[in-house]
Amino acid sequence: MARSVLLLLLVSGLFTDVPLARAHDVDARLEGLARELHQQPSDIGLLLERAALLRMEDQTARAFADADAAVQLGGAARALGERGLCLERLGHRQRALNDLDAALEAMPARTDWLLARARLRQSEGNLLGASRDLERVTRLDADADVWLLRASVARLAEGSPSALSVLREGLAATRGAEAVALELARSLVQGAAWLELERLAAERLSLPGAEELSWRMFLADAKAGLGAAQDAKAERRRALVVAHERLASQRTAIALVDCARVLDSLGQRAKARAMLLEALEAVPSWAEPRALLDRIDAAGRRKGRR
Repeated sequence: MARSVLLLLLVSGLFTDVPLARAHDVDARLEGLARELHQQPSDIGLLLERAALLRMEDQTARAFADADAAVQLGGAARALGERGLCLERLGHRQRALNDLDAALEAMPARTDWLLARARLRQSEGNLLGASRDLERVTRLDADADVWLLRASVARLAEGSPSALSVLREGLAATRGAEAVALELARSLVQGAAWLELERLAAERLSLPGAEELSWRMFLADAKAGLGAAQDAKAERRRALVVAHERLASQRTAIALVDCARVLDSLGQRAKARAMLLEALEAVPSWAEPRALLDRIDAAGRRKGRR
């Protein structure tokens, strides 16, 4: 696991002993591979294992050297696929596409290679090719992020109706993944499909363990965009009840920031500011509450000058 991921877990409050143990395991395995490759420098399996670990550790140039050596030794599809992933990261798009095309001819079900090729095709303007790769990935893997990427490409290639179709399909395939549901809701707002949005929101809010706070705030913004100020305010007040309940059960930095965000949307900036300061006391380096605090302070200064 890359160190950047560990930092994200630490800041988000999801940090456990497991990621640290994994990071230690990666370092230990890399040391072991160095010893084994010293004894067996032409072992393709060892070279590719080290290349994959180095790539995940953001040591892409070193990973490329191992993958390239594996290709030169006759490593075929696995070596070409790994080298293609490294070349994508290094910005060598056409060489990466060549390697990934050849690798996928032999191993067409490798989702990581398909995703990399989809990104490359999208960057080259080949939206149809990217869409086909992403469609293949979603048949093999129901990950929410893949469906979101596929919807994004579909919107660029064929417009919003196509993206909506992908998101509806993705919501079913991921068994109601929250990220897909929220993106579908955003797309429904953009398409002014209010009845479908209301049905979707009602379904999501009725689920056990629903992300009620996110949905209430989303609906508030959507209603404010329609000019329904009172309805928007009512949704924000419902969101505040949820935020206070969460805060009462567990006074974490995340719960404080969530509550502060709702308070700020209701114009209760002094209370929001106090909660943000408390959150920053717990996690001083967290950028989100710092940015919100700066915005609240700037608004206060503008109001004072009037």
